[in-house]
Amino acid sequence: MYYQLAAITLLVGALGVDGAPPRLVPRQNSNASGCLYGSDFPAESEWLPFETLFDNWTPTFTAQGDTAGEVATMKKALQLYAGEGNFNPTFATAIIIQETFGNTARACGDGGASCGVMQVKGGPSSCVGQAHPCPDDTISNMIQCGTVGCAGATGTNIKACRQSSWGATARCYNTGSVPDPSNLWSAPWGTPAYVNIIGNILTGGVASTTARDQLMADCTPRS
Repeated sequence: MYYQLAAITLLVGALGVDGAPPRLVPRQNSNASGCLYGSDFPAESEWLPFETLFDNWTPTFTAQGDTAGEVATMKKALQLYAGEGNFNPTFATAIIIQETFGNTARACGDGGASCGVMQVKGGPSSCVGQAHPCPDDTISNMIQCGTVGCAGATGTNIKACRQSSWGATARCYNTGSVPDPSNLWSAPWGTPAYVNIIGNILTGGVASTTARDQLMADCTPRS
């Protein structure tokens, strides 16, 4: 879900996280799931390798109707544009999983405003209402729009949202700003649990659509 990029608001003197609710499951290894709120967002060293995360989710992509060719195009474009943006393609893969489960023909969200496999506001490329396969250049442009930006898009992208922490980057990607760096569930719109889901996808704590939905049910915002 993309919203027009707002000025990033970083609080002076971030609040501490003492008293935060415990995680759903104490993360004793990088594959354990848990409720993430702020500074506990997993470090990049805890993420699954790109190839592992992408391949683990490929059956879900194909279950959405994607062909082998579409999946290969997504994988290639993720590596290309993450390289251009100088960030780990694993992060962009997690965004795609959360936004569309990789469905190249997913309907546009936000009342029809946010389209494509990364659900970019104003994104010019879409295969909505079309039969698979979606053309290669269309898929590539969808991923370009969500990773480094593209002509016509008015929403956020990963490169424009890059923050000092990846958790804050995910918050910005979903809502266009970071209202409270110490509580990444704080969101004026969008999905409060967005950062929590992305963090758990990155580490393998969430590895299926069912597990994603269960995590959303089990984790709640802190007051």
